[in-house]
Amino acid sequence: MHPSDDDRFCSFHDRAPALAVCAECGEDICGACHGVDERGWALCASCRGELRPDLTAWERQDTELSPRAFASTLYDVIRHPRSFFEDLPADGSPYRAIAFGLICLVVGLLVGRVWQFLFVDAFAEQLTSLATERAISAEVARISTFVLTPVLGLAAAGGHVALLKGSTYVVDASCSWETATRIAGYALGASTLMVVPPVWNFPVGRFLTIVWVFNLEVSALRTYFDIGPWRSMFAALLPLMGLMACGV
Repeated sequence: MHPSDDDRFCSFHDRAPALAVCAECGEDICGACHGVDERGWALCASCRGELRPDLTAWERQDTELSPRAFASTLYDVIRHPRSFFEDLPADGSPYRAIAFGLICLVVGLLVGRVWQFLFVDAFAEQLTSLATERAISAEVARISTFVLTPVLGLAAAGGHVALLKGSTYVVDASCSWETATRIAGYALGASTLMVVPPVWNFPVGRFLTIVWVFNLEVSALRTYFDIGPWRSMFAALLPLMGLMACGV
């Protein structure tokens, strides 16, 4: 007995709904695996003879993690938040993706701290109050804020990946740790938008970061798992709230 179409999942990606059957090997394949040959027949990545190309400059082996490759990938993330993941394989290495996201997140948080010092009076008052409670000087408190920012970024990125994986399970589109890390890593590239300064005490950069991260992760979930807009938005909301709790 063959399973019904509603019960079919990709043979290569756990819990990803199958969209087609490979014409060569007969395996069920999802959107991330799907490709066609010159005849227009559906083929999996293995039967096409090569994996789908890594279209981000940051992932191509010939770029050697250069600043130019980083800038090119960041440009794509910012310019195309709703289509960035469409041509990006779901099953690639997560390490470059999370390194990319961590760099962007730490830079964004550091610049965001500078804007808070310069433009947000309430932040300076809170810092002075904290220095008084801890019996330290205001200067030490300011320096500590910057020194601890990379640690905060690392914790925020790790928590974001975990929440994203958990939220996909809730909407019945559970993804692997590798895929969750790739999605979160590249989505966190939008954290560089925190370099935009506040306007009349309104955190413009932080607002743009939230909007961009949300759009990037919703589009990734819809692309990789073929889930509807409401489920994908719900799945992206929980990790986003965790990121906001960390000061993003």
